Amino acid sequence: MKKILAVIAVLVVSLIGYCGFKYYQQTYLGTEAYAIVPAQVPVKEIAKNLAGEPESNHYAYHYKIAVVTKSGQKMIRTFEISGRHPQPLPANSFIKLKASTLRVVVGPQTISENEVPVNVLPKLYDPSPKSE
Repeated sequence: MKKILAVIAVLVVSLIGYCGFKYYQQTYLGTEAYAIVPAQVPVKEIAKNLAGEPESNHYAYHYKIAVVTKSGQKMIRTFEISGRHPQPLPANSFIKLKASTLRVVVGPQTISENEVPVNVLPKLYDPSPKSE
């Protein structure tokens, strides 16, 4: 009986560990991605906290941008630039960020066009449908 309980306990701990590892990979391990900032600047809005309540003196610009990874995969990612005096990203500029399967992990950072990998640049200009 003790052996059966020990095996079940090991299986449960292993399953929890595996699920935690998968969550970590999907949420926090990102790959470099590149994008062109849209010409239209988003509306500056009052920022909200995690509970969805407005924060006083905090504002945000919400972006939804098509990005391309170094491997050529196209994705749509959302993120915000927020703070007391946030500045929107320069229109039609190139940005570099680190994106996981679910979110933007690091960035965005404005870069020059010649910093974008050669294989990614044509895909940034390609208007074909993007995956989400």
